Amino acid sequence: MKKIKKKKLINISVLLCVIAFILPFFFKKSNDSLLSTISVSFTAIGATATLITLFIAIFLYERFGLESRFINNQTDKVLELVDQLKGKSIRCETNNGTYLLGTNRDKLKFVKEFPKFNEIDKEKIVLITLEDYKNSWDKVLEISRSYWLPQKIKEKISFLNLIMVTNVENPLNNEYVRLKFDTENENEWVEILPKLTLLEFINHLDNLSKSIEKWLKQHSDITIDFKLEEPEKYPSEK
Repeated sequence: MKKIKKKKLINISVLLCVIAFILPFFFKKSNDSLLSTISVSFTAIGATATLITLFIAIFLYERFGLESRFINNQTDKVLELVDQLKGKSIRCETNNGTYLLGTNRDKLKFVKEFPKFNEIDKEKIVLITLEDYKNSWDKVLEISRSYWLPQKIKEKISFLNLIMVTNVENPLNNEYVRLKFDTENENEWVEILPKLTLLEFINHLDNLSKSIEKWLKQHSDITIDFKLEEPEKYPSEK
């Protein structure tokens, strides 16, 4: 909206009130008393003042655009998160094979529908190495602490916050799945507490991607596709 100077806005408001006061006298009937006409004039002034107030409120809203600025800042933060998630690679190693995952929802869906996954591997307990985990997810967790990131998306990231871990004696035991993210270093494998199964981990990733897509669809014209930046390669097996 075009900026209007304060003095001009006051002059327009006064002029409209004067017109509102005078108009009833032009439409005054011969049997209308002066008192009743004056009463109508003041009523007209009140109605005009209400409309002027509404106009000023809309003008100020458009001028400062507080809600719009808030949404813009949120969108910037969501897209920053998308940049961190796109192309992220996850190697899930079990004694029965290896699943290559990312944030691509189609790929996550394919893995969940894979027969061997459902028959053998979905309930296996997730193991991580702390250095690898930190290198991969610290930036995402940093973004999740931002004031601007929408709360619903924050809630979907919360599964990545480690509360407690415990060492395992035999990480190659068939009840475990070993997650590799950014590095190939195999330091001490630890189990996340509360325990997290491979299926639960995949569902959390899927829900996170879904919440981002849904928020952007509701609050912007941006359509994202996590398939746009698939990694060139996955972490190699030791």
